[in-house]
Order: sequence, then C-alpha cells, then structure tokens
Amino acid sequence: MGTSAAGTLSLDDTELGRLSDGFTSITFGSTAGTGAIAVDFATPPTLTDAITIRSQSTSGGGAITVSDAFNTGTNALTISTYGAVSVTGITSGTLAITGNGITLNGDITTTGTQTYTGAITLGNTITLASNNNAVLFSGSSSSINGAKGLTINAGSGAITFEGLIGNSSILSSLSLTTTHATGISIGANITTTGAQTYNGAVSLTATPITLTTTNSDVSFGSTLNGSAAGRALTIAAGTGAVTFTGAVGGTNALGATAITAATTTNNSTWVGNSTLGITGNAVMNGAISGITTLSLSGTSNIAANITSSSNQTYTGR
Repeated sequence: MGTSAAGTLSLDDTELGRLSDGFTSITFGSTAGTGAIAVDFATPPTLTDAITIRSQSTSGGGAITVSDAFNTGTNALTISTYGAVSVTGITSGTLAITGNGITLNGDITTTGTQTYTGAITLGNTITLASNNNAVLFSGSSSSINGAKGLTINAGSGAITFEGLIGNSSILSSLSLTTTHATGISIGANITTTGAQTYNGAVSLTATPITLTTTNSDVSFGSTLNGSAAGRALTIAAGTGAVTFTGAVGGTNALGATAITAATTTNNSTWVGNSTLGITGNAVMNGAISGITTLSLSGTSNIAANITSSSNQTYTGR
C-alpha cells in the first residue's frame, strides 16, 4: 500500500487517494492470506473511512509493516495478523492491533479505545493518547518491553495491563494518567530503570505484584487498592523514593507489602490485612490499620496512629 511500497500487488498513493472517502469501511488483505503487507506512502493520505488491514490469524499469517504515520481521522483502524506488526505512528478513532509481536515506533492518538493483543516492543519513546477512552493490553501474552519510555494519557478512560512490563527488556520509564474510577489496573509485574508514575487510582488485579525501578521513584497520585482483599505488593525502588498520595486499601485491604526505598511516604490512610515491611526511612502522615506486623528499618517520622494485631519493630531512629 502506497507509492513507496514494494510487492506483487500494490496500490500507489493516487489509487489509495481515490479510496479515501465514501465507503462504510475498507479492508486490505484476507483472513486466509499469508503474504506480507507493507504500507509505505510517498505522501501519507488521510483515509476518512474505517480501515482494516489483515492477514491470516493463525500460523502462517504475514507480517504487516506500516512505515509511515497512518491517519484515518476519527474512523476506526484494525490491524490483525498472526505475523508481526510494526507501526510508525497512528491517528484514528477506535484502534485494535493484534499480532505475534507488535512494534510501536511512533506516538498513537485516538478518539476511541485502544486495544493491543500481542507482545509489545517499544521502538522509540512512545506516547499513547486516547482522549477519554480505555487503553487495554489484552491477555497475559501482551507484555511490553523495550529500553524506552512509555507515557499513556487516557483522560477519563481506564488503563489496563494484563501482561508483564519490562520483563525481558527493561523500560526506561512509565507514566500513566487517568481520572477513571477504576483507573489503572495492574495484572503483572512492572520493571523500569527510571521512574514509575501513576496519576490515577490503581488496582492490583493479580497477586503478588512487584514494581521495580533502578534507584528511581515510584509515585501514586491517587488511591491504591486490590481488585480483591489480600493482594500482595512488593516495591523495590533502591535509592529512589516511594510516595502514596491517596488512601491505600480503602476499598480492599492490601495483603503482604514490602517496600525498599530511600524514603517511603504515606500521606493518607492505609488498611492492610497482612504484614507491612519498609526498608529505608518512613514518613507516616496517615493512619495505618488492619496489618498484622510492622517492620521499619530506617528513620521513622510518624504523625498518625499505627494499629497492628502483632509486633511493631523499629530498628532505625
């Protein structure tokens, strides 16, 4: 697809321009197809219809490579294959990408939901913006890797991760923003070298969950809960700081929690139903209750009540 694309069957920019408007939807490729599909425009058009680019969805599906920014305006874009998918940048309405490996090489902006099914590799520092719609990484196989930063701004849409993040190639940073009531759902471990920033309510949908940075901050700008009581959480921030701004465990009590950081700051109430251990300095500005034991190994600055059913151990000053 596009003047610069090679292949046996091709549509140049002029021919694609004739298809740019007036259809309910346009589909390129076949669910029985096995050949690769390349999209490479000399001058990228705006395709003002819903677009589907597809290949076989089972073994043998061809790769789909989009080498230029792809623009369908506010219309839906679906890319689906059993093969690999690579995209440079997208502007669309609802977006759904399914592939056996998905490489994101440019920013993506939609006026509808974004759904990614398949393992993600960040080819560049990436920003996903969904204009108040959900962003979903669907299924445990939808991991996210690549030594790049990922920023997601969903507005009032929810953000959901069901796969590991940074498990084979550690992300450089992660920044998430949503005002949705459910907020950010975390279903697997997250590893970054740089900061992890959660601007919105966070829900742990699996247990245990581990958030790891390389001596960088982890900050929660709103509440933190489990989708059910007893979700266990480990945060390993090294010499970075960990900050909880909103209530922790207010809806569903947090399970066993272990935090390693230079300083951990709790600015609201904390409700747990198991152990709480903090390695490093601790600033406790909110009341803590429901926990079984407490262990603080660094300097403690306590400005609210701490209630536990068993021992509280303070080994710092």
